[in-house]
This record gives sequence, C-alpha cells and structure tokens, in this order.
Amino acid sequence: MVKDLQAFPLAPSMIHQRSDEEVAFSNNNLHNGKIPDRSSRSSKCFVYMLAAFVLLFFLLLVFSLIVLQVKTPNLELTSASLKSLSYDYSPSFNITMLVKIAINNNNFGDLELDKNTQLSALYRSLNIGDSNNNNNAEFAKRRIGARKKEEISVAFKVRSVGIIDDPDKRQNLSNDVSSGVLEIGILARLSGKVNLLKNISKRAAAEMNCAVAIDLRSQVIQKLVC
Repeated sequence: MVKDLQAFPLAPSMIHQRSDEEVAFSNNNLHNGKIPDRSSRSSKCFVYMLAAFVLLFFLLLVFSLIVLQVKTPNLELTSASLKSLSYDYSPSFNITMLVKIAINNNNFGDLELDKNTQLSALYRSLNIGDSNNNNNAEFAKRRIGARKKEEISVAFKVRSVGIIDDPDKRQNLSNDVSSGVLEIGILARLSGKVNLLKNISKRAAAEMNCAVAIDLRSQVIQKLVC
C-alpha cells in the first residue's frame, strides 16, 4: 500500500501568474474610469451642489429684482370739468372742479393709498384749493390691485381768496379775468404703501403736474395739458 502511494506522487499545485496582457488590461480600466474612485465621486458631488446653490441664488436674485422691487405708480389726469363757476372783475372767482385721475399700479402687490394723497389747484404756484377740504374721502384707504389701473373722481373748490392778498398776483388775476381765460395748475401727489407679501410692505410715492385753461365766459375747460 505504501508502495502504491509512492508510485503516484501528488501533483504539484498550480500557481497562475498574471500575464503582461492581463496587467495592461487592468491598468487601462483604471485609467478609463471603469473602476470608480471615491475621490472622483466626491468632487463630482461637490460640483453638483455648487451648481445647485448658484442656480438657487440666481432665482432668488431675479425674484427680488422683479417681484419685490417697488415701481413708481403712474398718474394720469384723464378729464377735468366744471360743476359750478362764478366770477367778477373785482377780481375774484369761485369754482368747483371735478377731475378724474387714473392710477396705474404696476407692482406685484396691492397699492394702499393714505391720507397724504391729494389733488391741489395752483394759480401761479399759489395753492388756491385742494382735495383736503373734503377730508380726502376719495383717497382714504383706497386699495388698487396688483398690476391694475383704477380711475378716481375728485371734486374740490377753487377760490381766489389767497390771490387778492398778493398785489402782484392780484394784478395778474385782473388781467386774466379781463381776457376771459383763467389758467390753473393741477398738482397730484400720491402717497401709500405696496403690500408685496403677507408681511412685507414698502412705501410708494408719485407726482403729476397738469394745467387747465378755463373759458370764463362759456364756463368750460378750454384746454388740458400734462
């Protein structure tokens, strides 16, 4: 039995050595990125996060510049008419005017007017009447919707009381009354706040200057210029 074992010795173990072709193929896979590298994955993740942060910052910037930016409302005097008119050559006059003013709110939030919004009548830069005489009922707490336009009618009295106290302006008024045409300036001042979001509001203001020429004899508005 022992002899039989000696006659057939165990075969030596086979040791496989990598050939040059296998080594070259493995190196090519490493260089071609087929075997993932942890440092490469980390750098890509960082790049993606940075790109997302830049995109978010850009969107917030656009939002703040377009939506949260308060734009000046546009004012337009659409019409003016006379409800009553009386005058004499002393000189003096007493006029009740009705004007319609359009307010264009080009913001992304409601425009809420306050008591400082008013219309004033001027004769050669002297205030001779304003809407405050009616307690500004037309403007008080008036709301104009986002991106909307609204027209408001305002009636107020215009008197010559302050003019006749000034000798120079009194002479000018006497000349105007004699010519039959009285020029009056109309100044509109808007004041309020724009409610952009639930807890964000910003102040808004606007101003408009116009002039009307009143034909005293026919008692009509002859010309309106803004």
